[in-house]
Amino acid sequence: MADFIFVSPSVKTKEIDLTPTTTTVGLTTAGLVGETVKGPAFQAIPISNKSQFRNLFGGKSVEKIGDNYKYILPHYADSYLSESNQLFVTRVLGLSGYVAGKAWGVKILASYDPTTIANGSSSTGSTTYVGTFSGVTIAASQVGVTSTISPSFVRSVDTFTGTEVKYIIGTAVSTVSGLTGTVTYTATTQTATPYTVYDKQVVATLRTRGSYSIDTLTYNTSGLTMTVGGAATSPFSTFTLTASGAVSNESYTVSIDPTSTSYLSKVLGSKPKDKATGLFVQTDYPDLINHLQYNNLIYGISSELVVLEDNVKVSFASSYRSAETPWIVSEIRGSVIDRLFKFITISDGDTANNEIKISIQNIAPETGEFDVVIRDFNDTDNNLIVLESFSKCNLDKSSTSFIGNRIGDNGNNYNNLSNYVYLEFDDLDNLPSDAFPAGFEGYNLRSFASGNTNGQVGLTPSMLFKTSYLATDKLSRTYLGISERAYDTSSNGTGINPSFFAYSGGLSASGTTKTKGFHLDSGATLTYVDGNY
Repeated sequence: MADFIFVSPSVKTKEIDLTPTTTTVGLTTAGLVGETVKGPAFQAIPISNKSQFRNLFGGKSVEKIGDNYKYILPHYADSYLSESNQLFVTRVLGLSGYVAGKAWGVKILASYDPTTIANGSSSTGSTTYVGTFSGVTIAASQVGVTSTISPSFVRSVDTFTGTEVKYIIGTAVSTVSGLTGTVTYTATTQTATPYTVYDKQVVATLRTRGSYSIDTLTYNTSGLTMTVGGAATSPFSTFTLTASGAVSNESYTVSIDPTSTSYLSKVLGSKPKDKATGLFVQTDYPDLINHLQYNNLIYGISSELVVLEDNVKVSFASSYRSAETPWIVSEIRGSVIDRLFKFITISDGDTANNEIKISIQNIAPETGEFDVVIRDFNDTDNNLIVLESFSKCNLDKSSTSFIGNRIGDNGNNYNNLSNYVYLEFDDLDNLPSDAFPAGFEGYNLRSFASGNTNGQVGLTPSMLFKTSYLATDKLSRTYLGISERAYDTSSNGTGINPSFFAYSGGLSASGTTKTKGFHLDSGATLTYVDGNY
Protein backbone atom coordinates (compact mmCIF):
# COMPACT_ATOMS: atom_id res chain seq x y z
CA MET A 1 0.00 0.00 0.00
CA ALA A 2 1.38 3.41 -0.97
CA ASP A 3 2.14 6.26 1.50
CA PHE A 4 0.13 9.49 1.67
CA ILE A 5 0.92 11.97 -1.07
CA PHE A 6 0.40 15.67 -0.31
CA VAL A 7 -0.82 17.48 -3.40
CA SER A 8 -1.31 20.84 -1.63
CA PRO A 9 -1.52 22.05 2.00
CA SER A 10 -5.21 21.09 2.13
CA VAL A 11 -5.36 18.06 -0.23
CA LYS A 12 -3.80 14.62 0.16
CA THR A 13 -4.30 11.33 -1.73
CA LYS A 14 -3.78 7.72 -0.78
CA GLU A 15 -3.48 4.75 -3.19
CA ILE A 16 -5.16 1.52 -1.99
CA ASP A 17 -4.30 -1.90 -3.53
CA LEU A 18 -7.59 -3.71 -4.25
CA THR A 19 -6.05 -6.75 -5.95
CA PRO A 20 -7.17 -9.32 -3.32
CA THR A 21 -10.86 -8.38 -3.72
CA THR A 22 -11.21 -7.65 -7.43
CA THR A 23 -12.46 -11.17 -8.14
CA THR A 24 -15.61 -10.53 -6.10
CA VAL A 25 -16.36 -6.93 -6.99
CA GLY A 26 -19.13 -6.55 -9.56
CA LEU A 27 -19.57 -10.34 -9.98
CA THR A 28 -22.83 -11.43 -11.62
CA THR A 29 -24.71 -14.64 -10.88
CA ALA A 30 -26.81 -15.99 -13.74
CA GLY A 31 -29.28 -18.81 -14.21
CA LEU A 32 -29.94 -20.73 -17.40
CA VAL A 33 -32.91 -23.02 -18.04
CA GLY A 34 -33.14 -25.21 -21.12
CA GLU A 35 -32.19 -28.46 -22.82
CA THR A 36 -28.72 -29.97 -22.55
CA VAL A 37 -27.18 -33.13 -23.95
CA LYS A 38 -27.27 -34.92 -20.59
CA GLY A 39 -27.37 -34.29 -16.86
CA PRO A 40 -29.79 -34.20 -13.91
CA ALA A 41 -33.14 -32.66 -14.81
CA PHE A 42 -35.26 -29.99 -13.08
CA GLN A 43 -32.61 -29.11 -10.49
CA ALA A 44 -30.73 -25.84 -10.19
CA ILE A 45 -27.09 -26.99 -10.25
CA PRO A 46 -24.29 -24.52 -9.41
CA ILE A 47 -21.56 -24.48 -12.07
CA SER A 48 -18.23 -22.67 -11.69
CA ASN A 49 -16.27 -23.56 -14.84
CA LYS A 50 -16.54 -24.99 -18.34
CA SER A 51 -15.02 -28.33 -17.41
CA GLN A 52 -17.60 -28.89 -14.68
CA PHE A 53 -20.40 -27.98 -17.12
CA ARG A 54 -19.14 -30.43 -19.77
CA ASN A 55 -18.80 -33.27 -17.27
CA LEU A 56 -22.29 -32.78 -15.89
CA PHE A 57 -24.34 -31.49 -18.84
CA GLY A 58 -22.25 -32.31 -21.92
CA GLY A 59 -20.53 -30.02 -24.37
CA LYS A 60 -21.76 -27.80 -27.20
CA SER A 61 -23.71 -30.08 -29.53
CA VAL A 62 -23.89 -29.36 -33.26
CA GLU A 63 -27.19 -31.28 -33.58
CA LYS A 64 -29.83 -29.12 -35.23
CA ILE A 65 -33.58 -29.03 -35.72
CA GLY A 66 -34.00 -27.33 -39.05
CA ASP A 67 -31.52 -24.44 -39.12
CA ASN A 68 -31.37 -24.01 -35.33
CA TYR A 69 -29.28 -25.74 -32.72
CA LYS A 70 -31.27 -28.29 -30.72
CA TYR A 71 -29.22 -27.56 -27.59
CA ILE A 72 -28.69 -23.79 -27.41
CA LEU A 73 -28.12 -23.57 -23.63
CA PRO A 74 -24.54 -25.00 -23.75
CA HIS A 75 -23.53 -22.22 -26.14
CA TYR A 76 -24.80 -19.55 -23.73
CA ALA A 77 -23.16 -21.33 -20.79
CA ASP A 78 -19.81 -21.52 -22.58
CA SER A 79 -19.88 -17.79 -23.32
CA TYR A 80 -20.94 -16.84 -19.79
CA LEU A 81 -18.36 -19.05 -18.07
CA SER A 82 -15.64 -17.25 -20.05
CA GLU A 83 -16.46 -14.14 -17.97
CA SER A 84 -17.81 -15.43 -14.66
CA ASN A 85 -17.68 -18.44 -12.35
CA GLN A 86 -21.17 -18.29 -10.83
CA LEU A 87 -23.82 -19.98 -12.93
CA PHE A 88 -26.89 -22.01 -12.07
CA VAL A 89 -28.08 -24.46 -14.74
CA THR A 90 -31.47 -26.15 -14.76
CA ARG A 91 -31.92 -28.83 -17.39
CA VAL A 92 -35.45 -29.36 -18.68
CA LEU A 93 -36.79 -32.37 -20.57
CA GLY A 94 -39.79 -33.06 -22.72
CA LEU A 95 -39.25 -31.08 -25.90
CA SER A 96 -37.49 -34.06 -27.47
CA GLY A 97 -40.34 -36.45 -26.64
CA TYR A 98 -42.97 -37.35 -29.20
CA VAL A 99 -46.23 -39.20 -29.63
CA ALA A 100 -45.32 -42.35 -31.51
CA GLY A 101 -46.91 -43.28 -34.80
CA LYS A 102 -46.80 -46.62 -36.56
CA ALA A 103 -43.67 -48.73 -36.60
CA TRP A 104 -42.44 -51.81 -38.43
CA GLY A 105 -39.88 -54.48 -37.63
CA VAL A 106 -37.45 -56.02 -40.13
CA LYS A 107 -36.70 -59.62 -39.24
CA ILE A 108 -34.16 -62.18 -40.37
CA LEU A 109 -34.56 -65.81 -41.33
CA ALA A 110 -32.09 -68.08 -39.54
CA SER A 111 -29.93 -70.73 -41.18
CA TYR A 112 -30.58 -74.40 -40.55
CA ASP A 113 -29.56 -75.99 -37.28
CA PRO A 114 -27.29 -79.00 -38.07
CA THR A 115 -28.55 -80.83 -34.97
CA THR A 116 -32.05 -81.01 -36.51
CA ILE A 117 -31.08 -82.73 -39.78
CA ALA A 118 -33.28 -85.74 -40.42
CA ASN A 119 -33.09 -88.32 -43.23
CA GLY A 120 -36.02 -88.94 -45.54
CA SER A 121 -36.41 -91.21 -48.54
CA SER A 122 -33.38 -92.58 -50.44
CA SER A 123 -32.74 -93.71 -54.01
CA THR A 124 -29.81 -95.56 -55.53
CA GLY A 125 -28.40 -95.70 -59.04
CA SER A 126 -25.33 -95.80 -61.22
CA THR A 127 -24.11 -93.66 -64.07
CA THR A 128 -21.01 -92.64 -65.96
CA TYR A 129 -19.00 -89.52 -65.34
CA VAL A 130 -16.53 -87.40 -67.31
CA GLY A 131 -14.19 -85.38 -65.12
CA THR A 132 -16.80 -84.60 -62.49
CA PHE A 133 -19.77 -86.12 -60.73
CA SER A 134 -22.50 -83.83 -59.39
CA GLY A 135 -20.09 -80.92 -59.77
CA VAL A 136 -17.27 -82.59 -57.81
CA THR A 137 -13.96 -83.23 -59.60
CA ILE A 138 -13.05 -86.91 -59.52
CA ALA A 139 -9.55 -88.13 -58.56
CA ALA A 140 -8.10 -91.57 -59.30
CA SER A 141 -7.51 -92.11 -55.58
CA GLN A 142 -11.29 -92.18 -55.04
CA VAL A 143 -11.78 -95.49 -56.81
CA GLY A 144 -13.51 -97.87 -54.38
CA VAL A 145 -13.80 -95.17 -51.69
CA THR A 146 -17.16 -93.88 -50.40
CA SER A 147 -17.39 -90.10 -50.69
CA THR A 148 -20.15 -87.75 -49.58
CA ILE A 149 -21.62 -84.62 -51.15
CA SER A 150 -23.30 -82.58 -48.41
CA PRO A 151 -26.76 -81.22 -49.13
CA SER A 152 -27.30 -77.66 -50.30
CA PHE A 153 -30.29 -76.76 -48.15
CA VAL A 154 -33.05 -74.54 -49.51
CA ARG A 155 -35.56 -72.96 -47.14
CA SER A 156 -39.29 -73.11 -47.84
CA VAL A 157 -41.41 -71.43 -45.17
CA ASP A 158 -39.86 -72.88 -41.96
CA THR A 159 -38.30 -76.06 -43.36
CA PHE A 160 -34.98 -76.66 -45.07
CA THR A 161 -34.73 -79.39 -47.70
CA GLY A 162 -31.64 -80.82 -49.38
CA THR A 163 -30.16 -84.01 -50.79
CA GLU A 164 -27.12 -85.82 -49.44
CA VAL A 165 -25.31 -87.95 -52.02
CA LYS A 166 -22.93 -90.80 -51.13
CA TYR A 167 -21.05 -92.28 -54.09
CA ILE A 168 -18.37 -94.81 -54.97
CA ILE A 169 -16.18 -94.50 -58.07
CA GLY A 170 -16.12 -97.91 -59.77
CA THR A 171 -13.68 -97.23 -62.59
CA ALA A 172 -11.47 -94.36 -63.65
CA VAL A 173 -9.85 -94.11 -67.09
CA SER A 174 -7.65 -91.18 -68.03
CA THR A 175 -8.71 -89.30 -71.19
CA VAL A 176 -8.04 -85.90 -72.70
CA SER A 177 -11.25 -84.72 -71.02
CA GLY A 178 -10.07 -85.99 -67.63
CA LEU A 179 -10.97 -89.11 -65.76
CA THR A 180 -14.01 -91.00 -66.98
CA GLY A 181 -15.72 -94.10 -65.70
CA THR A 182 -18.63 -95.44 -63.70
CA VAL A 183 -20.08 -94.38 -60.36
CA THR A 184 -22.76 -95.79 -58.07
CA TYR A 185 -24.59 -93.53 -55.65
CA THR A 186 -27.25 -93.23 -52.97
CA ALA A 187 -29.21 -89.96 -52.79
CA THR A 188 -31.01 -89.24 -49.49
CA THR A 189 -33.49 -86.45 -49.00
CA GLN A 190 -32.81 -84.52 -45.79
CA THR A 191 -34.78 -81.91 -43.89
CA ALA A 192 -33.80 -79.48 -41.13
CA THR A 193 -35.31 -76.65 -39.13
CA PRO A 194 -33.92 -73.17 -38.40
CA TYR A 195 -32.04 -72.14 -35.26
CA THR A 196 -34.98 -71.44 -32.99
CA VAL A 197 -33.13 -68.84 -30.89
CA TYR A 198 -32.31 -66.70 -33.96
CA ASP A 199 -35.13 -67.32 -36.40
CA LYS A 200 -37.31 -64.27 -37.14
CA GLN A 201 -35.41 -61.97 -34.80
CA VAL A 202 -36.24 -58.31 -35.38
CA VAL A 203 -32.91 -56.66 -36.23
CA ALA A 204 -34.32 -53.18 -36.91
CA THR A 205 -37.46 -51.23 -36.11
CA LEU A 206 -38.60 -48.41 -38.38
CA ARG A 207 -40.95 -45.68 -37.20
CA THR A 208 -42.85 -43.00 -39.10
CA ARG A 209 -41.82 -39.39 -38.76
CA GLY A 210 -44.45 -36.74 -38.15
CA SER A 211 -44.98 -32.99 -38.00
CA TYR A 212 -47.35 -30.52 -36.38
CA SER A 213 -49.43 -27.87 -38.06
CA ILE A 214 -50.55 -25.72 -35.15
CA ASP A 215 -51.94 -28.44 -32.86
CA THR A 216 -52.57 -31.10 -35.50
CA LEU A 217 -50.08 -33.96 -35.74
CA THR A 218 -49.70 -35.60 -39.15
CA TYR A 219 -47.73 -38.81 -39.57
CA ASN A 220 -45.69 -39.13 -42.76
CA THR A 221 -46.14 -42.86 -43.24
CA SER A 222 -49.20 -45.01 -42.61
CA GLY A 223 -48.25 -48.10 -44.62
CA LEU A 224 -45.04 -49.92 -45.47
CA THR A 225 -44.30 -52.89 -47.71
CA MET A 226 -41.03 -54.56 -48.59
CA THR A 227 -39.68 -56.54 -51.54
CA VAL A 228 -36.72 -58.68 -50.54
CA GLY A 229 -35.67 -60.19 -53.90
CA GLY A 230 -32.17 -61.67 -53.55
CA ALA A 231 -32.09 -60.77 -49.86
CA ALA A 232 -34.41 -63.73 -49.23
CA THR A 233 -31.39 -66.04 -49.52
CA SER A 234 -28.50 -63.54 -49.32
CA PRO A 235 -29.02 -61.44 -46.17
CA PHE A 236 -26.62 -58.62 -47.02
CA SER A 237 -28.23 -58.00 -50.44
CA THR A 238 -30.39 -54.90 -50.82
CA PHE A 239 -34.17 -54.92 -50.56
CA THR A 240 -36.84 -52.30 -51.22
CA LEU A 241 -39.09 -50.52 -48.73
CA THR A 242 -42.12 -48.74 -50.16
CA ALA A 243 -43.84 -46.25 -47.88
CA SER A 244 -47.30 -44.74 -48.29
CA GLY A 245 -49.15 -42.11 -46.32
CA ALA A 246 -50.42 -38.55 -46.10
CA VAL A 247 -46.96 -37.08 -46.58
CA SER A 248 -44.72 -39.96 -47.54
CA ASN A 249 -44.97 -41.94 -50.78
CA GLU A 250 -41.39 -43.03 -51.21
CA SER A 251 -39.25 -46.07 -52.00
CA TYR A 252 -35.90 -46.80 -50.38
CA THR A 253 -33.22 -49.28 -51.41
CA VAL A 254 -31.65 -50.52 -48.18
CA SER A 255 -29.79 -53.43 -46.58
CA ILE A 256 -28.91 -54.77 -43.14
CA ASP A 257 -25.19 -54.76 -44.00
CA PRO A 258 -23.66 -52.34 -41.44
CA THR A 259 -20.65 -51.69 -43.68
CA SER A 260 -22.72 -50.71 -46.73
CA THR A 261 -23.85 -47.23 -47.76
CA SER A 262 -27.30 -48.81 -48.15
CA TYR A 263 -27.46 -49.73 -44.44
CA LEU A 264 -30.88 -48.85 -43.06
CA SER A 265 -29.86 -46.07 -40.68
CA LYS A 266 -27.53 -44.49 -43.24
CA VAL A 267 -30.38 -44.17 -45.72
CA LEU A 268 -33.27 -43.37 -43.37
CA GLY A 269 -31.55 -41.71 -40.42
CA SER A 270 -31.77 -42.75 -36.79
CA LYS A 271 -33.57 -39.88 -35.05
CA PRO A 272 -37.05 -38.37 -35.42
CA LYS A 273 -35.72 -35.16 -37.00
CA ASP A 274 -32.30 -35.92 -38.49
CA LYS A 275 -33.48 -36.49 -42.09
CA ALA A 276 -36.36 -35.63 -44.40
CA THR A 277 -37.33 -39.24 -45.10
CA GLY A 278 -40.78 -40.43 -44.10
CA LEU A 279 -39.26 -43.10 -41.82
CA PHE A 280 -36.38 -43.31 -39.38
CA VAL A 281 -34.62 -46.26 -37.76
CA GLN A 282 -35.66 -46.34 -34.13
CA THR A 283 -33.52 -49.37 -33.19
CA ASP A 284 -30.87 -51.40 -34.97
CA TYR A 285 -28.24 -53.92 -33.92
CA PRO A 286 -25.22 -53.75 -36.27
CA ASP A 287 -22.89 -55.71 -33.99
CA LEU A 288 -25.42 -58.48 -33.52
CA ILE A 289 -26.01 -58.60 -37.29
CA ASN A 290 -22.26 -58.84 -37.95
CA HIS A 291 -21.97 -61.63 -35.39
CA LEU A 292 -24.82 -63.65 -36.87
CA GLN A 293 -23.58 -63.21 -40.43
CA TYR A 294 -19.97 -64.04 -39.53
CA ASN A 295 -21.10 -67.29 -37.88
CA ASN A 296 -23.41 -68.25 -40.81
CA LEU A 297 -26.52 -68.00 -38.64
CA ILE A 298 -28.55 -65.82 -41.06
CA TYR A 299 -30.13 -67.37 -44.14
CA GLY A 300 -31.93 -64.30 -45.48
CA ILE A 301 -34.40 -61.47 -44.86
CA SER A 302 -38.06 -62.21 -44.22
CA SER A 303 -40.52 -60.61 -46.63
CA GLU A 304 -42.95 -60.19 -43.73
CA LEU A 305 -42.75 -56.97 -41.74
CA VAL A 306 -43.70 -56.99 -38.08
CA VAL A 307 -46.30 -54.24 -37.72
CA LEU A 308 -45.83 -52.74 -34.27
CA GLU A 309 -48.35 -51.02 -32.06
CA ASP A 310 -49.39 -47.48 -32.81
CA ASN A 311 -49.57 -44.52 -30.42
CA VAL A 312 -52.51 -46.08 -28.58
CA LYS A 313 -50.09 -48.53 -26.96
CA VAL A 314 -46.78 -46.67 -26.76
CA SER A 315 -45.70 -43.06 -26.32
CA PHE A 316 -42.33 -41.38 -26.22
CA ALA A 317 -43.86 -38.33 -24.57
CA SER A 318 -44.15 -40.06 -21.20
CA SER A 319 -42.56 -38.75 -18.02
CA TYR A 320 -38.78 -38.91 -17.78
CA ARG A 321 -36.91 -41.44 -15.67
CA SER A 322 -33.32 -42.09 -14.68
CA ALA A 323 -31.42 -44.94 -16.32
CA GLU A 324 -30.62 -47.92 -14.15
CA THR A 325 -28.86 -51.28 -14.29
CA PRO A 326 -30.59 -54.58 -13.61
CA TRP A 327 -30.26 -55.91 -10.07
CA ILE A 328 -26.72 -57.00 -9.23
CA VAL A 329 -26.92 -60.41 -7.56
CA SER A 330 -24.80 -62.42 -5.14
CA GLU A 331 -22.90 -65.66 -5.43
CA ILE A 332 -24.94 -68.83 -4.93
CA ARG A 333 -25.89 -68.91 -1.25
CA GLY A 334 -27.20 -72.37 -0.49
CA SER A 335 -29.62 -72.91 -3.34
CA VAL A 336 -30.56 -69.29 -4.06
CA ILE A 337 -29.08 -66.03 -5.29
CA ASP A 338 -29.76 -62.77 -3.42
CA ARG A 339 -30.52 -59.46 -5.02
CA LEU A 340 -27.99 -56.94 -3.71
CA PHE A 341 -28.20 -53.50 -5.32
CA LYS A 342 -28.56 -51.66 -8.61
CA PHE A 343 -26.91 -48.52 -9.99
CA ILE A 344 -29.06 -45.52 -10.98
CA THR A 345 -27.68 -42.65 -13.04
CA ILE A 346 -27.59 -39.11 -11.74
CA SER A 347 -28.14 -38.01 -15.33
CA ASP A 348 -31.80 -38.23 -16.40
CA GLY A 349 -33.58 -39.10 -19.62
CA ASP A 350 -32.79 -41.39 -22.54
CA THR A 351 -29.30 -40.00 -23.14
CA ALA A 352 -28.22 -41.44 -19.78
CA ASN A 353 -28.67 -44.94 -21.26
CA ASN A 354 -25.68 -44.43 -23.55
CA GLU A 355 -23.49 -42.27 -21.31
CA ILE A 356 -21.73 -44.74 -19.00
CA LYS A 357 -21.25 -48.42 -18.30
CA ILE A 358 -20.18 -50.02 -15.05
CA SER A 359 -17.63 -52.76 -14.47
CA ILE A 360 -17.18 -54.73 -11.25
CA GLN A 361 -13.69 -56.19 -11.13
CA ASN A 362 -11.01 -57.65 -8.86
CA ILE A 363 -13.64 -59.65 -6.97
CA ALA A 364 -12.10 -61.41 -3.96
CA PRO A 365 -14.54 -64.09 -2.72
CA GLU A 366 -12.45 -64.79 0.39
CA THR A 367 -12.72 -61.18 1.65
CA GLY A 368 -15.85 -60.01 -0.19
CA GLU A 369 -13.97 -57.03 -1.65
CA PHE A 370 -14.45 -55.73 -5.18
CA ASP A 371 -13.77 -52.66 -7.31
CA VAL A 372 -16.41 -50.57 -9.10
CA VAL A 373 -15.31 -48.78 -12.25
CA ILE A 374 -17.47 -46.18 -14.03
CA ARG A 375 -16.53 -46.21 -17.72
CA ASP A 376 -17.43 -44.20 -20.82
CA PHE A 377 -20.18 -46.05 -22.69
CA ASN A 378 -18.26 -45.95 -25.98
CA ASP A 379 -14.93 -47.28 -24.74
CA THR A 380 -13.80 -50.86 -25.36
CA ASP A 381 -12.21 -53.48 -23.16
CA ASN A 382 -9.01 -52.90 -25.10
CA ASN A 383 -9.11 -49.13 -24.62
CA LEU A 384 -10.76 -48.23 -21.32
CA ILE A 385 -11.92 -44.69 -20.58
CA VAL A 386 -12.31 -44.66 -16.80
CA LEU A 387 -14.43 -41.79 -15.44
CA GLU A 388 -14.43 -42.88 -11.78
CA SER A 389 -13.32 -45.85 -9.72
CA PHE A 390 -14.01 -47.09 -6.20
CA SER A 391 -11.58 -49.75 -5.02
CA LYS A 392 -11.92 -52.42 -2.32
CA CYS A 393 -15.64 -51.96 -1.71
CA ASN A 394 -17.59 -54.51 0.34
CA LEU A 395 -21.12 -55.23 1.59
CA ASP A 396 -20.36 -54.91 5.31
CA LYS A 397 -22.44 -51.94 6.56
CA SER A 398 -20.15 -51.51 9.58
CA SER A 399 -17.13 -50.91 7.35
CA THR A 400 -15.95 -47.57 6.00
CA SER A 401 -15.45 -49.43 2.71
CA PHE A 402 -19.13 -50.38 2.50
CA ILE A 403 -20.26 -49.66 -1.03
CA GLY A 404 -23.01 -47.38 0.29
CA ASN A 405 -20.42 -45.24 2.09
CA ARG A 406 -18.20 -45.15 -0.99
CA ILE A 407 -20.80 -44.29 -3.65
CA GLY A 408 -24.01 -43.15 -1.89
CA ASP A 409 -27.72 -43.89 -2.26
CA ASN A 410 -29.06 -40.43 -3.11
CA GLY A 411 -29.17 -39.37 0.51
CA ASN A 412 -31.59 -42.03 1.68
CA ASN A 413 -28.93 -43.42 3.98
CA TYR A 414 -25.65 -42.29 2.43
CA ASN A 415 -24.60 -39.10 0.68
CA ASN A 416 -23.73 -39.32 -3.00
CA LEU A 417 -19.99 -39.33 -3.60
CA SER A 418 -20.07 -40.42 -7.25
CA ASN A 419 -20.56 -37.85 -9.98
CA TYR A 420 -22.40 -40.36 -12.18
CA VAL A 421 -24.42 -42.91 -10.18
CA TYR A 422 -26.00 -43.73 -6.88
CA LEU A 423 -27.20 -47.04 -5.40
CA GLU A 424 -30.55 -48.58 -4.66
CA PHE A 425 -30.48 -51.55 -2.28
CA ASP A 426 -32.98 -54.37 -2.54
CA ASP A 427 -33.09 -54.88 1.24
CA LEU A 428 -30.50 -52.80 3.06
CA ASP A 429 -31.50 -54.04 6.52
CA ASN A 430 -30.94 -57.68 5.54
CA LEU A 431 -28.04 -57.21 3.16
CA PRO A 432 -25.67 -60.19 3.67
CA SER A 433 -22.39 -58.69 4.85
CA ASP A 434 -20.31 -61.63 3.61
CA ALA A 435 -21.76 -61.68 0.07
CA PHE A 436 -20.13 -60.33 -3.06
CA PRO A 437 -21.48 -59.38 -6.51
CA ALA A 438 -21.33 -62.31 -8.95
CA GLY A 439 -23.84 -61.52 -11.68
CA PHE A 440 -26.88 -59.53 -12.76
CA GLU A 441 -30.48 -60.13 -13.76
CA GLY A 442 -31.73 -59.81 -17.33
CA TYR A 443 -32.78 -56.66 -19.19
CA ASN A 444 -36.36 -55.85 -20.11
CA LEU A 445 -36.58 -55.46 -23.90
CA ARG A 446 -39.47 -54.89 -26.27
CA SER A 447 -41.52 -57.99 -27.05
CA PHE A 448 -42.56 -58.73 -30.63
CA ALA A 449 -44.87 -61.57 -29.64
CA SER A 450 -48.57 -61.80 -30.44
CA GLY A 451 -50.56 -59.16 -28.57
CA ASN A 452 -47.85 -56.54 -28.97
CA THR A 453 -48.09 -56.32 -32.75
CA ASN A 454 -50.74 -55.67 -35.37
CA GLY A 455 -49.19 -58.01 -37.90
CA GLN A 456 -46.55 -60.71 -38.16
CA VAL A 457 -44.81 -61.61 -34.90
CA GLY A 458 -41.07 -61.81 -34.36
CA LEU A 459 -38.41 -62.54 -31.76
CA THR A 460 -36.64 -60.00 -29.56
CA PRO A 461 -32.99 -59.60 -30.69
CA SER A 462 -30.46 -61.69 -28.77
CA MET A 463 -28.42 -59.83 -26.16
CA LEU A 464 -25.18 -61.78 -26.08
CA PHE A 465 -22.93 -62.04 -23.03
CA LYS A 466 -19.26 -62.92 -22.97
CA THR A 467 -19.23 -66.05 -20.84
CA SER A 468 -15.67 -67.38 -21.04
CA TYR A 469 -12.08 -66.44 -21.79
CA LEU A 470 -10.35 -67.34 -25.02
CA ALA A 471 -6.70 -68.35 -25.10
CA THR A 472 -5.98 -65.05 -26.89
CA ASP A 473 -7.77 -62.87 -24.32
CA LYS A 474 -5.69 -60.62 -22.11
CA LEU A 475 -7.44 -61.11 -18.78
CA SER A 476 -6.80 -57.59 -17.48
CA ARG A 477 -8.51 -56.19 -20.59
CA THR A 478 -11.35 -58.68 -20.96
CA TYR A 479 -14.65 -58.33 -19.12
CA LEU A 480 -17.28 -61.03 -18.92
CA GLY A 481 -21.00 -60.23 -19.16
CA ILE A 482 -21.84 -57.10 -21.16
CA SER A 483 -18.86 -56.75 -23.49
CA GLU A 484 -18.21 -55.95 -27.12
CA ARG A 485 -16.23 -59.20 -27.21
CA ALA A 486 -19.50 -61.12 -26.98
CA TYR A 487 -20.11 -59.99 -30.58
CA ASP A 488 -16.49 -60.49 -31.57
CA THR A 489 -15.76 -61.02 -35.25
CA SER A 490 -12.17 -59.81 -34.86
CA SER A 491 -9.45 -59.73 -32.21
CA ASN A 492 -10.57 -56.29 -30.99
CA GLY A 493 -14.32 -56.71 -30.68
CA THR A 494 -16.88 -54.61 -32.52
CA GLY A 495 -18.71 -52.46 -29.98
CA ILE A 496 -21.95 -52.67 -28.02
CA ASN A 497 -25.37 -52.17 -29.64
CA PRO A 498 -26.80 -48.98 -28.02
CA SER A 499 -30.35 -49.93 -29.06
CA PHE A 500 -30.40 -52.66 -26.41
CA PHE A 501 -30.27 -49.96 -23.74
CA ALA A 502 -32.38 -47.20 -25.35
CA TYR A 503 -35.79 -46.19 -24.08
CA SER A 504 -38.50 -48.13 -25.96
CA GLY A 505 -41.49 -45.96 -25.03
CA GLY A 506 -44.04 -46.33 -22.26
CA LEU A 507 -44.45 -50.08 -22.66
CA SER A 508 -46.59 -52.13 -20.31
CA ALA A 509 -45.19 -55.17 -18.53
CA SER A 510 -46.84 -57.40 -21.14
CA GLY A 511 -45.07 -55.43 -23.86
CA THR A 512 -41.62 -56.46 -22.65
CA THR A 513 -39.63 -59.65 -22.38
CA LYS A 514 -36.75 -60.30 -20.03
CA THR A 515 -33.41 -61.47 -21.38
CA LYS A 516 -31.31 -64.07 -19.68
CA GLY A 517 -29.18 -62.80 -16.84
CA PHE A 518 -25.47 -63.38 -16.36
CA HIS A 519 -23.62 -65.14 -13.54
CA LEU A 520 -20.00 -66.04 -12.92
CA ASP A 521 -20.95 -69.46 -11.54
CA SER A 522 -22.07 -72.02 -14.13
CA GLY A 523 -24.10 -73.69 -11.38
CA ALA A 524 -26.42 -70.67 -11.24
CA THR A 525 -28.43 -71.88 -14.25
CA LEU A 526 -31.11 -73.61 -12.17
CA THR A 527 -30.99 -71.49 -9.03
CA TYR A 528 -33.50 -68.71 -8.55
CA VAL A 529 -33.86 -65.13 -7.42
CA ASP A 530 -37.12 -63.63 -6.20
CA GLY A 531 -38.86 -66.91 -6.90
CA ASN A 532 -37.92 -66.96 -10.60
CA TYR A 533 -35.46 -69.40 -12.17
